[in-house]
Amino acid sequence: MIYLILTILMNIGIFLSFRSYSRMGINTLNAIVINYLVCVLTGIFFYGKSLLANAYILSETWILFPIALGAVFVLTFLLMAITTQKYSVATATVSSKMSMLIPVIFSIYVFKLVLTKFDLLNFAGLLFGIASIILCSVKPKVERNTTWSRKYLLLIPAFVFFSSGLIDTSLNYLNAFIITSDQKPVLLLIIFASAFISGLIILILRKEKIHRKDLIGGIYLGIPNYFSLYFLLLTLSIFNNNGAVVYPILNVGIIVLSSMASFLIFNEKLIKLNIIGMVTAVIAIFLISYQDIILYFS
Repeated sequence: MIYLILTILMNIGIFLSFRSYSRMGINTLNAIVINYLVCVLTGIFFYGKSLLANAYILSETWILFPIALGAVFVLTFLLMAITTQKYSVATATVSSKMSMLIPVIFSIYVFKLVLTKFDLLNFAGLLFGIASIILCSVKPKVERNTTWSRKYLLLIPAFVFFSSGLIDTSLNYLNAFIITSDQKPVLLLIIFASAFISGLIILILRKEKIHRKDLIGGIYLGIPNYFSLYFLLLTLSIFNNNGAVVYPILNVGIIVLSSMASFLIFNEKLIKLNIIGMVTAVIAIFLISYQDIILYFS
């Protein structure tokens, strides 16, 4: 359970980092690319020996999978940024977090990793979780940018939904069927290195100039970003790679605690629907995980 809590806290650190960029005038794309380099350096610093011991996996045929996944990471971050700028923060949040439906479906019906039977209460909890994410994401009078046509405003959040779900499902699959516990740091290093190279190519093509504050923003984003994925892999292992339990609890926890952090740190207003959403989230977490809680304490 401690790894699940740490995963939530690291994701909140990512959220707070992004929230600070607009106030500090940091170029989001530049900071995102630098963040991936920081992730690589963080992995080398903390897990250097493990990386060397498992370097042989670089010759495995499945290595192209995490390399491609790294490019998807950059694409997803960019799409989320575009959704936020052209539509609203609420739309970006709901699109990315409702993507939990994809790894949940794969975990139950494709990977068949659910040890306990997913009953009506669990499915009810999943619905409560979706409702809580929507309610917690509602913001008062968010203005939409109408310079883009409606079809793009609909397509981009849809891409965020599917790419976020693809990332979570892929990590679940790799952790369950491909890598061992010792190989987790190497897997992350490959993903983040690929993301950095992909992002760097984009910066070069766009001829972006990197400023000192972009470097600073990338540094304080990169450290929690690295450990958010590392603790996520550990959490999945603890829960026997049961994404049907992990991802709903994780996403609901991130949304609720991020909303509270925004209220306390950035003085963002919480409307009644947000508070109802938090209460709904507590109910959702209990319904989704009640069987695991019973097993844990029995």
